[in-house]
Amino acid sequence: MPNSSSNPGKHHDSRPPTSPGKGFHDGGRFYFACDYAPAAEKGFKGAGEVSLWVETEGSGPPLLLLHGGPDFDHRAFHPGMSVLAAKRKLIYVDLRGRCMSRTRQPVGLDRDVHDVAAVLTTLGIEAVEILGHSHGGYVAAAFAYAFPGRVRKLVTVGTAWGEKPEDARARVLKAPSTGAARTLEEQRRLRDSLFFLKPPEKDLRRHYDRCVEWIESPGAFDFARQYAEAGGRAPGEPELSRTLCPVLFLAGDQDPFASVEKLQAAAGRLGPRFRVAVIPECRHMPWIEQPEKFREAVESFLG
Repeated sequence: MPNSSSNPGKHHDSRPPTSPGKGFHDGGRFYFACDYAPAAEKGFKGAGEVSLWVETEGSGPPLLLLHGGPDFDHRAFHPGMSVLAAKRKLIYVDLRGRCMSRTRQPVGLDRDVHDVAAVLTTLGIEAVEILGHSHGGYVAAAFAYAFPGRVRKLVTVGTAWGEKPEDARARVLKAPSTGAARTLEEQRRLRDSLFFLKPPEKDLRRHYDRCVEWIESPGAFDFARQYAEAGGRAPGEPELSRTLCPVLFLAGDQDPFASVEKLQAAAGRLGPRFRVAVIPECRHMPWIEQPEKFREAVESFLG
């Protein structure tokens, strides 16, 4: 990939051009790093040819959290995911090319999978439980397929199993609420309507807005183009059937991105290792809209 230092919209190094932990410049604008106080540890961890931004919270068995998108980042998990920190050590990661983990190296789903393996090795973790949200569920399942001995249990949240990803996207675009969004404000309102029954407030809103702020940046647009051009087929039922760990398909009852009916049908085809949990009265981010019900469902599965 050519050097992109002359173009502020391109990804630069794996580390941001400002001091670690502060944030980074992109397209002439400064984007703040995560300032979530309960994170016990935060910084860059080596993952082969890149360094990834990693934060940890809580204590107990490790639970790796993989954000959605593919252009979202870990800040979308704050602070709602902390409901799981009482019994587990949560590991938040910005995957390659996202937010703090920007890089000039090639990006794509296959590289995400190997980066997960590399960062777990750096952290000294051989086997782990994983929770992947939306596209992060595909990354998590692809990792479980490629490295079956390294995943104890797998939870996917709002991931469209039982249908092709492109079919799920087409279904979302046909929803009555998805009109033509011409301005940035209209796009944000549309995103809110797809993700939440009731948009978040206060700290929930602040961390989510920072995540959205970055995905509207020049660097994020460039990342999304590179990720799409890289190809990399999302795993499906054949790959899931060859994983070794128990798997939970979790979704909000009104999630437009993941059909509960199709999740249940997929779990039925895949067999007893696969379960479905439905969180009532929420859409795509149940840890924000229904944190206690979300916690109960995840802890019941993880044990």
